[in-house]
Amino acid sequence: MVDGRLGQGVGSHRASISDQGSGRKLVSNDWKIYQLPARTSPADLHALQDFLRSCSDEPVTVSALRLRKLDTLTLQFLIAAAKSWTARGLRFEVTDISAEIGKVLGQLGVRPQMLTWKEGQ
Repeated sequence: MVDGRLGQGVGSHRASISDQGSGRKLVSNDWKIYQLPARTSPADLHALQDFLRSCSDEPVTVSALRLRKLDTLTLQFLIAAAKSWTARGLRFEVTDISAEIGKVLGQLGVRPQMLTWKEGQ
């Protein structure tokens, strides 16, 4: 569930993410933010794709705060999106990665040049 005002204007609206729901588009300080669910399904990836299309010319943060299992399809999707954003000179990062998922990314050979991520608390 989203608390606050949603809007297409960059930087003029603020919103926060509550613990309910999944995959919400929020505006925060010029970055578009998308919240991944605990586990991604094909429908979740479709929603993420729609989100990315709607903000293809803006910097994007994908929050993995709730993510508990990162499957390879989601990882491939995020790497491809990061490559696309970087090629266009835009920032793309995944935030709030758990230490466990961060370790798995390293073991899979995912490097910061492929996907920028930040571990959560």
